[in-house]
Amino acid sequence: MTNSQPYTPTRLGNLFLNHLTLTLLASNEYCTKYLFDGSIDRFKARLAPLAWFQRFNSFLLHLGFIGSKADPSLSIYHHNTATLYLLVYVDDIILTGSNHFAIQTILAKIRAEFAIKDLGRLSYFLGLEVHYGANDIFLSQSKYAHDILDRAKVLDAKPIAMPLASGIQLTSTGDPFPDPTLYCSLVGALQYLTITRPDLSYVVNSVSQFLQAPTTDHFQAAE
Repeated sequence: MTNSQPYTPTRLGNLFLNHLTLTLLASNEYCTKYLFDGSIDRFKARLAPLAWFQRFNSFLLHLGFIGSKADPSLSIYHHNTATLYLLVYVDDIILTGSNHFAIQTILAKIRAEFAIKDLGRLSYFLGLEVHYGANDIFLSQSKYAHDILDRAKVLDAKPIAMPLASGIQLTSTGDPFPDPTLYCSLVGALQYLTITRPDLSYVVNSVSQFLQAPTTDHFQAAE
């Protein structure tokens, strides 16, 4: 069914579209090289990701996509009432938009140029879980958050109402935390978690200021 209506932004943690269609594609594009015996060796383009990305990006520009200024892996397409978003991550492609017919048209043009496999509707990508409603989608990171708790060995901890108690000021003094690598890893993971948990942004920003010399107080705040 073709949706010719202008898209309506729906706020679900980030900005999404009503009547949303997501497609996850895996690239099977191959490069070739000639061996000393004259035979041809075919290898996946991910072995030369920059060349593949440049070629694919040039093709998208030819189709009418415009590269995002905020993210070089994101391309945006506008035509009449259709708006499409295409995201490239290594050799995976996510395509979404407000017009089903426009999506299928773009997919057909990509298939004619590249060998790709349609993996169907997107459900999980880079720690983000995608759940579909009637006219919207919902993103969560419950499994990702569970893995963070497991890594920090606090799965049995009781939930609290606020990420950081009011009035607490973190300082650079205190007992050094014995495993700075673990601390940096957990803080980095928490920064990615703020995609769907913006309420954690303040405390994550606070503990990220002590990556060079974390203390036990900093780790307790991160917990």
